[in-house]
Amino acid sequence: MKKSQLRTIAPEKNFIPAKIREGDECFSNGIFEFNITMMLEYIRSNPDQFKPENISVPEFNNDFSVIDESYIDSVTFSEPVILAEIAPERFNLIDGNHRLE
Repeated sequence: MKKSQLRTIAPEKNFIPAKIREGDECFSNGIFEFNITMMLEYIRSNPDQFKPENISVPEFNNDFSVIDESYIDSVTFSEPVILAEIAPERFNLIDGNHRLE
């Protein structure tokens, strides 16, 4: 049986976290704080760096997310969801919970 190697992520030496602007949508997940607004801006400005993938909706059912039922009617279902790899081969849904409901 082949032993898997753990991957470690080292921050860039000159990395400066983006400031959260008033009105930005953010998502906290453990030690991580994701600025969804800035991520979407970056994705839209750099589409060649991202490859859309099909996912299994039940696999990403987010039990700790609180769904605002009144918001569901205004959701744009054609927008993709955003997954973040928070551990090797482990992805968490960080944007799009309402689109999966």
